[in-house]
Amino acid sequence: MTKETSDHFHHVNNMIASWFFGPRAENKEFVKEFYNNIIDLQAEGRMSYFDSADPKFITTQMQNSKEFKNNMEYLRSQLNKLLEKLNERTVPFWSPRYMGHMVTETTMPSNLGYIAALQYNQNNIATEGSPLTTMLEIGVGNQLCEMLGFNTSNLNINLDNFDKEDENTYNFGSKEIQSWGHITCDGSVANLESIWATRNLKFYPLSLSLAIEEGQLSFIGKNFSIELANGSVKLFKDCTTWELLNLKPTTVLSIPERLYQKYGITSQFLQASLKVYTIQTVGKDYLEQKFGITKPSLYFASSTHHYSWPKGCAIVGIGSGNLKSVPVDYAARMDINELDKVLAKCGRNKQAVYAVVAIMGSTEQGACDPLTDIVALRERYQRRYGLSFAIHADAAWGGYFRTMLIEPSKNSPCDDDSEDHDEDGDTFVPILALNPYTRKHLYSLKDCDSITIDPHKSGYIPYPAGGLCYRDQRMRFLVTWTSPIVTRPMEESIGIYGVEGSKPGAAPVAAWLSHDVIGLHQKGYGALLEQATFTCSKIYCHWATMSTDKDNFIVVPFNMLPAEKLNPPNLKEVKKQKQKISELIVTKSNLDIIKDEEAMNLIKKVGSDLIINTFACNFKVNGKVNENIDEANYLNRRLFEKFSITSYRQANKSKPLILTSTMLRQSAYGNCLTNFKNRLGLKGDQDLYALINVVMSPWPTEFDFITTLTKTFKENLKELAELSIRRNIKTTAHLNIIPSIEENQSNEKFCYTSHLFVIQGTDEIYLVHLPIFQLETHRYQVIIKAEIPTRIMEKYKDFRKKNPSKVLILWCKENITIDHISTEGSSFTACIIKDFVHNIALKEHPKIFSITFKVKTIKLLKMRNLGLPYQDADYPKDRVPFYIYGTENQLHIDHLLLKTPSIQLSAENVKIELTSGKFTKEQKERGAIVHIIAKEEKDGTIIDLYEVAMQPFPDTKYLGDSFFFKANNCFHVELYEDPAYDSISNGPGLDKVDSISPFAIGKLILPSVSKGGLYIDSQLINIDPIIKIQKDGIAKCTSTGSWRKYPKHMFVNAEKIDVKTSPVHASSFSAL
Repeated sequence: MTKETSDHFHHVNNMIASWFFGPRAENKEFVKEFYNNIIDLQAEGRMSYFDSADPKFITTQMQNSKEFKNNMEYLRSQLNKLLEKLNERTVPFWSPRYMGHMVTETTMPSNLGYIAALQYNQNNIATEGSPLTTMLEIGVGNQLCEMLGFNTSNLNINLDNFDKEDENTYNFGSKEIQSWGHITCDGSVANLESIWATRNLKFYPLSLSLAIEEGQLSFIGKNFSIELANGSVKLFKDCTTWELLNLKPTTVLSIPERLYQKYGITSQFLQASLKVYTIQTVGKDYLEQKFGITKPSLYFASSTHHYSWPKGCAIVGIGSGNLKSVPVDYAARMDINELDKVLAKCGRNKQAVYAVVAIMGSTEQGACDPLTDIVALRERYQRRYGLSFAIHADAAWGGYFRTMLIEPSKNSPCDDDSEDHDEDGDTFVPILALNPYTRKHLYSLKDCDSITIDPHKSGYIPYPAGGLCYRDQRMRFLVTWTSPIVTRPMEESIGIYGVEGSKPGAAPVAAWLSHDVIGLHQKGYGALLEQATFTCSKIYCHWATMSTDKDNFIVVPFNMLPAEKLNPPNLKEVKKQKQKISELIVTKSNLDIIKDEEAMNLIKKVGSDLIINTFACNFKVNGKVNENIDEANYLNRRLFEKFSITSYRQANKSKPLILTSTMLRQSAYGNCLTNFKNRLGLKGDQDLYALINVVMSPWPTEFDFITTLTKTFKENLKELAELSIRRNIKTTAHLNIIPSIEENQSNEKFCYTSHLFVIQGTDEIYLVHLPIFQLETHRYQVIIKAEIPTRIMEKYKDFRKKNPSKVLILWCKENITIDHISTEGSSFTACIIKDFVHNIALKEHPKIFSITFKVKTIKLLKMRNLGLPYQDADYPKDRVPFYIYGTENQLHIDHLLLKTPSIQLSAENVKIELTSGKFTKEQKERGAIVHIIAKEEKDGTIIDLYEVAMQPFPDTKYLGDSFFFKANNCFHVELYEDPAYDSISNGPGLDKVDSISPFAIGKLILPSVSKGGLYIDSQLINIDPIIKIQKDGIAKCTSTGSWRKYPKHMFVNAEKIDVKTSPVHASSFSAL
């Protein structure tokens, strides 16, 4: 460490350094001390428990026995092996190299708290199984509620004065609404509980109405009034269903207390009176039918919501279809104007709303919804439409960031010297405050009715530790099956609330100790998250400036630069700002940045709301940015595979940087994603595969470590971009277009990719190209009529006569493009291969069946590009389409490939039996389209065949005996004129015959094994040659093109092959 670094290592860094084990186990000795202390004190506790009365049950004699020692030795051995594997094969969350999901090294206090409590294995379902840890969970709930801005009970858990009543009490007698929170296993369960509570809250007034109208509460009907959403007061029994469904949450929650105060109704009597009418008992359908509710109540959440929301709505019976997504803006935040529109519609149509969910830190972008505006909208709709609803904040990620807004109390243990902690030169890893937008809306968390918060995310607590907090503690009674009889709140069991039953006491202990030691304020968790915020913004700057005009790739962060937000866009200003970022931030040390006012002002304006960088990469072909979304997705998937651990077989040391990824759905992100794709140079409505780095560790910017990581990424990106370029150029170099990314330039691996064709017919020769969706050179469906030399034709016919079902493959031996082959009148050199196996086609030299000969293209029937822009949006819904073509005596078919992935199905010598219409010789020679509509079983049963229902097909070897495309199978078919009369027409829409009447109807029968062959492939057509190369040992080639090393099967370079001297020639056609 340099003297300059040492001089500026501020006390904030020193404090943060004391909160973790350390990326390099720097605090190992302290951790050892604490672990030893945990075991020693627990041992002391065990020995002191009725020390004089209880014997030692495990004796020295037992410990000296052979059985005992053998078991201990085996345990020692297995534990050591386990620890070794854990070191090698687990995700290194503790390392600054890990920037994947919302997880990092957990704090030392939380680990110690968890390990300590784990020794006692307390179950927080009930106080009798967890007296201390239950109290600590109540304390953690109180800590979280206070951090989120709720009014709390002032519970003070003081371990120094633990037995004093006044040191550990609630604030009784307060007329203000008091909050309550508890630990759940995760955020999904917290979200589920909030949905359950909100549903019950919405229907509670309806249940009370029934109890007054026809139950034991009829005596209150004549004078019990209620305040409506618009502020007016009305007799409860006279309220309409709409008015009851839209009472304010606080109004509903106050009903039991009001009934007690006015009528003396106890909670026990109220519960008994309501039980037969509650939604918990009779269900939602009953209440909706009873009150004539025909329009289901709705949930609203931004389209970036976590998958747990539709799942939760399904579980509680609301229905995932009644969770409506609100469109997002370009920053992936809920568009408040769109929310306004849907709420206005609900108000006009008298359709109730359960809740609006504000995502405070989305999983994919760290975006915060405009919570302050949502709160204001609710107030307006309550007044205008009498429409009210609950507001829930899913702050599983963003909740702890509110510590950046909280000043420490006077009693906080933090160092007083930390005054003015964000002045220039204050820290070596600088701290960065929240942007004004995020600060504003996190502050409004205090106005929510319920909040999900995950200590095991931005709280740096071990799993499992989610959490749910209620602004009004009475809301928890909506999700319990037991009436709370509370004499002293500190003895209350909390397991009766929520979804879970048994749950570990260790999780809340971990959270409590970490909160207590670090502090839920600006100089505790706030300082830690401020450092992470700076680190995230600096990494964003690296992504934003990584690519230049000279590179063969581009890197685009999801969140736009300030200059990109100009209207109209100004590319010169964007380029200028990138240059500034590179000069002032990327190439500078932390110390230089914080000393430069311009740099600090700039870094504060970039990045996401909450320390998540989403970005995507694209590549250039001949200087032009790729427009194909599928190919951009391919590149980003390969990057993810390079920088992620997805199998237990992968050692963590093989990953110098770890990121995660996501698929951004067009249906969810709408214009937001369209804008992102435009910035990437992409066109189309397909979903986009993107990369994500989450920054929780404060360490990466130290010692310029971040530059090391991003340089590694850039080097790999450059290689993979070159790979993508080669995938997407039509080339004549079939045998050396795809090098493996696992090898360097001078030691490349290559795959075998010559043009191959299924040979059909004996009257005339038809060639059906074997396409590969993943390679531009082979991304074509081609059918040609060809001519081969008479001598070859005679021997071919003779072989087919003896082996009628044997599929032979024509192998083009020249380095030419498919365009050349498809040109009528052109010729090319080829040979015939047999025993073709799909799964080894890219790694074995084929078995040669004939000498090389010239093939002449007589007629092109079909040549169509199978690239993404030319594909249909979906598979055929009520048929399986084929091209049908041939001679008067021999007809052949080939499956129409409309969308990837797909399956190649080709058959020769099919039989057509028409029940209506004609199929003329001219139509056969020109080619037509045949729709297989249904399969006719031997017993006459008709089974409809819908391709959309069968896609995607499994790997060829897993298709099984029940697969429909089998020898001798009979199908009901319809024949249509090909709507694309031009043989080179591309899609989409090549099967659009719905408005055309079939010219013939009948049956199609596949050939028996004595009549012809079937070619079926769902492997080669869809295979990614790169993946195949990585998995298999492929021959290596020097940069000059000469073969240096051979695997089990030899590869042949077509440019250098000599048919007469080739070692392959010996096993060729001469065998016939």
